[in-house]
Amino acid sequence: MPTYTYECKSCNNIVEKIFEINVSPNTIFCEFCGKEMEKIIVPGASFILKGGGWPGKDSKEKNYRQERNNELSDVMNQKREAGESVTKISDLKKVK
Repeated sequence: MPTYTYECKSCNNIVEKIFEINVSPNTIFCEFCGKEMEKIIVPGASFILKGGGWPGKDSKEKNYRQERNNELSDVMNQKREAGESVTKISDLKKVK
């Protein structure tokens, strides 16, 4: 259910009201001064998706791994072409 925020222009009282999606009252009155309140727009909350399985997060990680594997393959091929042996990951330091 959506949350609406209202502000009283008379006493600056701010309240949040929760209504069903199909119900949005035309007028809300301030509980302190009794005057009509105005609906205000509040920016949405930000949040961070943690853990795996979220679109975007997993694809970025997958792309990073793929790019890293491609780099290592390129370095391995360059070393082999130069006649050097590659037997472990530490041998795969970038060729200058």
